[in-house]
Amino acid sequence: MMQRWLTLALCWLPVVAAQESSPPDLQSAFEQLPATGMELTFARGQLDASAGGHIQGIQIVHDAVHRRYLAFLSHDSRDHAYVLVAAFPETLAKPGKVVHIHRFEKGPLRHAGGIQIVDNMLIIGLEDNRRKDRSEVRFLDVSDLTNWKTLDHLTIQRNGAPKAYTAGAVALAFTNDGLLAAVANWDSRAIDFYRSLTPSWADVRCTMEFVGRWQEATADRSRWLPDSTYGSYQAINLFASPNGQLQLFGFCQTGRNEIADLFQVNLSTPRSIHMRKVASRSFELPAGQHFKYGGGAGQPTGELWLFSTERHLSDTVRIGLIRSGNR
Repeated sequence: MMQRWLTLALCWLPVVAAQESSPPDLQSAFEQLPATGMELTFARGQLDASAGGHIQGIQIVHDAVHRRYLAFLSHDSRDHAYVLVAAFPETLAKPGKVVHIHRFEKGPLRHAGGIQIVDNMLIIGLEDNRRKDRSEVRFLDVSDLTNWKTLDHLTIQRNGAPKAYTAGAVALAFTNDGLLAAVANWDSRAIDFYRSLTPSWADVRCTMEFVGRWQEATADRSRWLPDSTYGSYQAINLFASPNGQLQLFGFCQTGRNEIADLFQVNLSTPRSIHMRKVASRSFELPAGQHFKYGGGAGQPTGELWLFSTERHLSDTVRIGLIRSGNR
């Protein structure tokens, strides 16, 4: 297990196994994924599903210590956001069960968007989905499922014109320079990038610094492949390869097509070409599931996985999983 946290003299409980760094052939792995996948289920249990909202994002990580997989699903409601965690046996041969629900404080930041988990750190955007003029991006240590810790010094405060500074989808990567976060506003019309001021991001004196904004409206699409379309992404995920290459997934629904797009990210270039689309695929998801609700990507055991969910938490919650061979 990768323990960057230990090198910073912090004590973290190794409940969630680290997500491995993205290999240089992430694009190849994406293009070789099957078009269809398998379905995982778990019982919602006593959780009240009548409080409004819907599933917003999903991540699945490998818990090597307890030989299981953990699915994290973000959700909003009428008055607060929360994240539900379900555990599945390592074989994925049986239904899972709810093992934790983390609730955020009640208030205007009731809407939780797309999420990402890397090395025991969860990044989540909380926004006011009524006024649409304020959001916060929070970083949480989720290594102990029963005691999540908010890293307050890294919190990103955003406010401004309606829809311009929301945080409906967020992403995270560890780089040689520290943390890099991507924050998408309403329908991902713009993506803002933030970097930790120092590699020692666990130091409470370290904060997240704004790097720049890429905007769909001013993007140079002349070198995009296989087309120049840009979706209304409700979830984004960021990956950093050992050689420093950055790649970002965007998940959306276009018409009846469930689309995952892959972008190369280079923040040293002019802003119009910060992001270049390099691959796009349509997937056949299980009935009732869409990337526009809970979509996501991860590498729980080193190989690329894609995730999807239904809109609501039914009595039996269904998760779509696409991976090589769907073993």
